[in-house]
Amino acid sequence: MTAGTEQKSGFAEKLVAFLQRNRRTLAILLTVLVVGSAGLFGFFEYNSRRAEQALQKLEQGLLLYEELQAAEDTAQEEVLSELRSILGEIRSDYAGTYAAARAAFVSAELAWDRGDYHAAAEDFLSLAQSSPRSHLASRALLLAALAFEETGDQDAAAEAYQRVVGDHGHEAPETPRALFALGRLAEERNDQDAARSYYDQLVQDYSGAAWTNLARNRIIYFESQ
Repeated sequence: MTAGTEQKSGFAEKLVAFLQRNRRTLAILLTVLVVGSAGLFGFFEYNSRRAEQALQKLEQGLLLYEELQAAEDTAQEEVLSELRSILGEIRSDYAGTYAAARAAFVSAELAWDRGDYHAAAEDFLSLAQSSPRSHLASRALLLAALAFEETGDQDAAAEAYQRVVGDHGHEAPETPRALFALGRLAEERNDQDAARSYYDQLVQDYSGAAWTNLARNRIIYFESQ
């Protein structure tokens, strides 16, 4: 028997001995791995099924929303009640899903359409808070700010605009508008320095945005004073 063969034989014997000594521990570890894998699979399967159910509910809600737009005045309240019920169910039972974020957005739109700007602002803020990574989040913050302006709460509006800039920055198409709005609100407070700062940031960081020309005009106005 060669040295290499003896070495291989010795290793095999040691491995067999190790497995025999630790067979109980290895059996337990194997069971844990199997159960853990099954649990992980079940978790993903459950989440997939839950998301699918949420989307089915959302589809019902969006169909009702379309129906509401076309309904006669006498039928609107009945459709609106059913729609609100479905949207509320989605938001409570399927929190954290895209469907829940979209349901919050539709709820806010309903409140806006009926002139309930306080409720609209709260729904938009709720969406941004619960789904900060959703593509709807920055839009929701901008609309919350606009709703707060409708109520006359300029401080809350400025805070929401600032969140668009601070939380979403260059990733959000709403940021240039939010910066201009912050400048406008600063002007309304007679804080020209703050307004100029927002307009300068808009011009420097978003030179191609439509709101930038308006910012340049305001800067020219300040310089002409």
